[in-house]
Amino acid sequence: MFDIFAIVLYCCNFKPIKTKQMKRQNDEIFNLPMIDFLKEVTELIPSEYGKKILKKITLDSKDKLQSVNELGLEKGDCTIAKKVYFEHASSVINKSEKYGIRNIRPWQNFDNFILTLIDNRDGKIKVHFYCVPKNVILNNPVLKLCPQNSSKDINSQNKFVPMSCTFEGYEHNWLFSSHNLLKGTSYKDLQEYINETHYSVTEFVPNENKKEKTKEIKRSKRVKVSFKYGIELIDGSTNNEAFVNLIKRIGQKRLNGVLRPSMYSTKKTVHVDVACGHGYYLANKLSYRDIIKLVNSINEKLKLKIKILVK
Repeated sequence: MFDIFAIVLYCCNFKPIKTKQMKRQNDEIFNLPMIDFLKEVTELIPSEYGKKILKKITLDSKDKLQSVNELGLEKGDCTIAKKVYFEHASSVINKSEKYGIRNIRPWQNFDNFILTLIDNRDGKIKVHFYCVPKNVILNNPVLKLCPQNSSKDINSQNKFVPMSCTFEGYEHNWLFSSHNLLKGTSYKDLQEYINETHYSVTEFVPNENKKEKTKEIKRSKRVKVSFKYGIELIDGSTNNEAFVNLIKRIGQKRLNGVLRPSMYSTKKTVHVDVACGHGYYLANKLSYRDIIKLVNSINEKLKLKIKILVK
């Protein structure tokens, strides 16, 4: 009898232990700086911290970025003035030092991904933000999308299958930097992009009839690069020409074994007509991503310090 009474008394006086989710009131954490905010919310499960991070971004944008759910639309997670639509994906690096993007919805009609990649190793929060076009994730040969739940066979008749992918923690820079619509990867860069995009899609300008019309957002221009080789600036009218001028400056013979032979051709093509010297031409049109990888390889193997300058 005493034992039963003791148990009842214990239960009546039991006070639940406060979890990390309960440390602060929900409204209070959204007033914190982003880094302090992430320290609080990354203790939650991914489906929860992702929602809170997006809410934090929208609140800090002062409603320039709006939740699509509140508008009753199926175009990703958020929008700027119902002109540009975004899917938000956040990931905390795992014990295998990999990031994972989950709940990718290819069937939804949005324009860009906003990525929040969080590294909380060593008890310190480091975060990188990217805003990249939809196809950078969906049609990327490096990122292997797979069904988030079940197998391809089970989902073969289902048109609406959420997808997921993983990539190494060190890969985010070369995977996304060349496509990043932000000026950098900081939270300030993200908020500046939201402000500038909001302004560009809502700015009213007079037309010939002095009527007001909405100026549509300008798509991002192709990245133009040049190179700093010592104190020398190496440039060209195109990225290919600039890279060929870099090859000439370093010396083609010196680059033997560094650049693949398949990069060269003895014939001009429609897109590639810049001579490397000795009767050779670049065999392909180089993307910004190609150039980053090639310059990194040259620097590593020849012990150089060539810098890529972006215009």
